[in-house]
Amino acid sequence: MALSENDMKEFLSQLQETDAVLGETAQKRVREYHRLNGIPFETYKFPTYKSAEEQKVWVHHWWVRPLRFLYRHLPRAIRSRIKRVAT
Repeated sequence: MALSENDMKEFLSQLQETDAVLGETAQKRVREYHRLNGIPFETYKFPTYKSAEEQKVWVHHWWVRPLRFLYRHLPRAIRSRIKRVAT
C-alpha cells in the first residue's frame, strides 16, 4: 500500500526530528569523551605540504610537455629502466 502525500510528509518530519535528537546526543557524547580524556575539542586542521606542492608544480610547465610526450612513447622496458635509475 502506497503512503499518501501527507503521511509521507509526516514520516519525513519524524525522521528529521529523530535525526536532530540523535545528532545532539552524539555531539554531547563526543564533548564528554573529549573532556574526560583531556582532548581539546577543535576541528582538525589539515597540514599543508608546501614543499610537495612546489615539487608538483614544475611538472605542469610548458617546457616539460615535450619531455613527457617523449617519455610516454618510449618502449616499456626503457621506461622501467629509467624509473629504476631515477629512484
